[in-house]
Amino acid sequence: MRISNLPGQISESKTLAITALAAQMRTQGRQIISLSAGEPDFETPRVIREAGIQAIEKGWTRYTPAAGKPEVRKAVADSLQRDFGLNYKSEEICITAGTKPAIYESLLVLLNRGDKALIFAPYWVSYPDLVKMAAGEPIILKTQEKNGFLPTKSDLEKVFAEHDLSCVILNSPSNPTGTVWPPDLLEDLVGLCADHETWILSDEIYGQITYGGTLHVSPAEIRGGRKLTVVLNGLSKAYSMTGWRLGYLAAPKDVTKAVAKIQSQMIGNACTISQGAALEALGKDHSKERNEMLEAFSHRRGYLLERLPNLKGFSLRAPAGAFYMFPGVQALLDHQNWDDERFCMEALQEIGVALVPGSAFGFPGHIRISFAASLDDLKEALHRLETWVTALWSGSKLAN
Repeated sequence: MRISNLPGQISESKTLAITALAAQMRTQGRQIISLSAGEPDFETPRVIREAGIQAIEKGWTRYTPAAGKPEVRKAVADSLQRDFGLNYKSEEICITAGTKPAIYESLLVLLNRGDKALIFAPYWVSYPDLVKMAAGEPIILKTQEKNGFLPTKSDLEKVFAEHDLSCVILNSPSNPTGTVWPPDLLEDLVGLCADHETWILSDEIYGQITYGGTLHVSPAEIRGGRKLTVVLNGLSKAYSMTGWRLGYLAAPKDVTKAVAKIQSQMIGNACTISQGAALEALGKDHSKERNEMLEAFSHRRGYLLERLPNLKGFSLRAPAGAFYMFPGVQALLDHQNWDDERFCMEALQEIGVALVPGSAFGFPGHIRISFAASLDDLKEALHRLETWVTALWSGSKLAN
């Protein structure tokens, strides 16, 4: 029997695949330290968990409007104003079952078959495949580490001149690099998008996780940017709610209505119980709990910035946001005659440390290290890595 050829055109998420392999090895008795998963290692704050329980008790167990319960949409609008300085009305908000569906449904609205979507490499692993699933064509613009993994203004002008772009996917702070786009570069991007009638899909899921006084700025804040930007966000990262599957988008009303129409046919509505938890999370100021998590991330970030540059063959740029390091390891790969996928498989098999290859993010020669793990795990992982890397350079074999 025949099936669609679409599954053959897209890739399995390598981050999830490596995490699954690491879990399988644990069941076999291996002591695995996973630095591959992109989820905080903190519990959802108690008051938010209790709000989810109360939602069940209050009978929030039935269908809602496709765009979400009105009071939850208002809470999102209030949060966008309070936390990001963005002014949206409730009718410009759509609640989704996680941020990934918000991205995909937005692409279904903004792209016709064959339309082009610009993606900056390194990119989050799902962007190119989500574009393909929406029948679009991903256009990859590779940045350079020496430029902080940011495109230059001339890079932007060139790609806009060469391609008729329907949308640009922006992720700031970035997964996997932690790069935060500065306001002046955002102004360049917004100007080009306005001139070429190109949409911006702005994935701001890490917008509340920044370091050293770095401020997240949305393209919707830039003059002329609001009318051409779809702001994408969710509760997974800043509120440690990955399993609750609750995201949202904010956009001009016609886009939001179109997304809700598609969502009504795809899933109906996001989980009502999760919407109850979101009403608490977004409707009130939970900066205290978030700052406690951010302080822990900052401490871990500092530890890795101190240790990783000491590993021979590693290059590193400090992340300004998110909770990842994206060191270059090309010198070590050349020494071993490996690629980055081989490096990560060897690290998992030899020393029990799960990492993600940079090629998964469209940027070979690097690895992604998540510091959404305990400091004790990070210290043990770095001890194993340092011992192993030293042995690789010396040509010696680690004892199993």
